[in-house]
Order: sequence, then C-alpha cells, then structure tokens
Amino acid sequence: IDRQILGILVDPIRAHLKLTDFQIGILGGPVFFVPYFLGGLIGGWAVDRYHRPTIIALAVASWSVATAACALSGNFIQIALARMGVGVCEGSLGPGAHSLIADSFDKKKLPMAMSLYTASNAVGTSLALIVGGFILQWAGQRTWDLQFLGTMHPWQFAFMAVSIPGLILAPAIWVFLRIPPREVHPHYSQ
Repeated sequence: IDRQILGILVDPIRAHLKLTDFQIGILGGPVFFVPYFLGGLIGGWAVDRYHRPTIIALAVASWSVATAACALSGNFIQIALARMGVGVCEGSLGPGAHSLIADSFDKKKLPMAMSLYTASNAVGTSLALIVGGFILQWAGQRTWDLQFLGTMHPWQFAFMAVSIPGLILAPAIWVFLRIPPREVHPHYSQ
C-alpha cells in the first residue's frame, strides 16, 4: 500500500506542491525503483548476516516512517527523498521474506507459499487504490488541523493513514515471527 498509494494521490499532490508532469513521473519511476533495487541488494546482504525477522521488522517500520514523511513533504525534493526511503526499505523486504519462506515450507508446498507472497503485491496495489480513494473521499476537500502535525490536506492525511499499520505490524513481526533453521545448499560447506 505504501508503495502504490502515490498513484491515487497524483492530482492533489501535483496541485498542492505545484509539480510538473515530469516530476510526477520521476516520483513514480526512478525515485522509487532505483532505491528499491539497491534496497534489495542491501537486504540480501543483511539477511545473510543478521537476524531475518529483525531485518524485516526494521524494513517495515522504516518504510512506514518514510511514507509518513511523504505526508509531511512541502516540495518536490522532500517528497522525492521520502519516496526514496520507501523504495530502499521496501526493496530490502524481498530477500528476508524469500529466505524465511524458503526455509519454512517443504519443497512440495514452497511454490504455493511463494505464489501467495507474490500475489500479495497485487493485493497491496488494489488496497492502495481502494484505501487511498476512500480516504480522499472521506477527508473531502477540507484541510485537517492536527495539533501535533499542523494542517494536513486530504492527500497528506492519506499518506499518514497508510503509514500507521506498518508501524503497528513491525514490532509484531519482530516478536512473533518464527525463525526456521536455515536451509544449507548441499554444495556449500559450512
């Protein structure tokens, strides 16, 4: 949801931050996907060395904070930096998730488990559009005066709202995610 919510918020973001079509294209393209690619490399390196549930929990918490930073952005540079944060942190999820899934299921059940994980991307995209549209409709055209965050427009409120579940989920991942024994490839020596 954090990755895809931008798609439903393009028009209000463009209007409020006075962005060009080129800047919107950059936000939805390379500003997100280059860090996402790099995050995958960093995540792969980290899960080979450190506690996988911790890496996953940190990734979820970090991209949720970066999504909230999108809400607080006041110009193109700020929202671009926040989107880079979402990208690098979301990119680091894949290696840890793939590793845990591969170690958690036997070879006969692994294809279905990986399929469900892969399908979650489509579910997240759909939810981003539905939740984003619902929040924009619910928030209406008015601004919201939040004491501790200041005045928020509906698009900012939407970013803030979708950041909250990840901040709640991250500690639960860290506490409750079981760590299966690592599967060692027969050609590798220990």
